[in-house]
Amino acid sequence: MEKKQPLLTIRPHFDQGLVTLQALIFTGVGFMLTTIIGGTLFYILLNLIGLGRFVAAGYVYGFFLVGSLVVLPPLFFELKKKAYSRTVFRFYEDYLDCQYFQFLLSPRRERVRYRDISNVTQAGGALQSQRMLTSILISVPGMNRHPRAFSGLKIEDIPQRLDLMPRILDLVEKSEYRAMARAAGAVTAGVNTGNVQQG
Repeated sequence: MEKKQPLLTIRPHFDQGLVTLQALIFTGVGFMLTTIIGGTLFYILLNLIGLGRFVAAGYVYGFFLVGSLVVLPPLFFELKKKAYSRTVFRFYEDYLDCQYFQFLLSPRRERVRYRDISNVTQAGGALQSQRMLTSILISVPGMNRHPRAFSGLKIEDIPQRLDLMPRILDLVEKSEYRAMARAAGAVTAGVNTGNVQQG
């Protein structure tokens, strides 16, 4: 069986400047959690094995603070780079296939039929706008089980100059027209069959 060729393929754009800024923001939040939680757990462990009296708590927290500031930015940068290199959205006549990484770690594959899409939105954050990037949000009701989370697919960091939203909408609308034509054809065929049987 011949494999179908996608009508449109989209990959997120890895922008080093944007990801560097995001890594710094992530570090600003992450280092506090790493220092407090990691430092506390490690200090408790030292006390459990009898080494707590030899090491002051300040040194433990200081070690985790410096460690997180050194490790977290490059870790975030590399995780996002790897995730983006393996993320792809392929659009076909009546559905889209995608592979992406949830929270940059968990690989996920999805197939979404256009008939299940309720809306397509383009929205970019402040940092994205500075880098001439945007995101496309494809709403799919019921896809996400968490009530407060966005239900659907988010294609991040797309260059604005590509103007991909109209192309996606065109694919979805053409699929709807084909579905309506098939439904109308089935109704017509049913009526014709009924007329033949009556005759």
